[in-house]
Amino acid sequence: MLTIRQLSILDAIVATGTVTAAAERVCVTQPAVSKTLSALESYVGFQIFERRKKRLILTDKGLSLYKEARRLLGMVDDFSVVIEDIRTRGAQRIRIATTQVIASSKFMTKALAAFCIEHPNLHLEVDTMQRQDLVRAATSDRADVVIGNLPFTSRDVVTSKFGESHILAVARKDGFLETIESATAEILSQLPIIFLFERSRLRRILDHYMYRAGLSLEIRAQVASSHTTIQLAKSGAGVGICDGLSLANAEITDLDICGFDEVLSMDIGFIRSQNTTINEYQAQLEALIIACWQEQDAPRFVA
Repeated sequence: MLTIRQLSILDAIVATGTVTAAAERVCVTQPAVSKTLSALESYVGFQIFERRKKRLILTDKGLSLYKEARRLLGMVDDFSVVIEDIRTRGAQRIRIATTQVIASSKFMTKALAAFCIEHPNLHLEVDTMQRQDLVRAATSDRADVVIGNLPFTSRDVVTSKFGESHILAVARKDGFLETIESATAEILSQLPIIFLFERSRLRRILDHYMYRAGLSLEIRAQVASSHTTIQLAKSGAGVGICDGLSLANAEITDLDICGFDEVLSMDIGFIRSQNTTINEYQAQLEALIIACWQEQDAPRFVA
């Protein structure tokens, strides 16, 4: 059976590079560390480390295992905090999982602030992650409220849309978009584009838009976040493609912004496990989030 102790020793070996140093770190004997590592490799069925110049280096599979181990150990650390909260204050907690863009948006921070004021004895936790990790958060009970860009095809979750964020083109003021009122596939095919990587939901929507027009984009730069897209567009590097929610969080006075000749948007909503039962606090928080979304003062960028 896999144990937390095994994962802690794995973490110690990675941190120190040797069995001897790992044994000192976790206060056990060197043979005990070697035995634990052997048992762990037997359990997972592959080699975790290889020896290079007297140091233990993670194999590719070992690295993947270590990343998951660190995540689990982090959850154990979090659980220790929860235990302390329960012991000292009897505190309950509400855990939220979402993307960085949504977590930092005005509507979300307003909803969280209102919830904290209304429930001062609740412990609120907000975890940001990649969109592809949100389903796991919902189905593994790592979060009570999960919010992301829809849709998801997993049969393990149900979703509930509460809004949408339009996809827009942005560029430095008086630059590439100076005379353009509405972006088209033909126009975009002639401009240098700053774009998110292929795995993003936004990228897939625009790629499909260009495919239907029988055209392709000239990619000047591929980036990991809409924030970087906007900053590069401001510098004059090209035309950035981003969503309205990201844009609503940015300083836009030095940008030209335009929509498309057809509405392109990303749905935003809640993601829940099929078997989730919503408690009173979750229902209140979700209602606040929906209300703050509807009240936000950026109709040009979100709908």
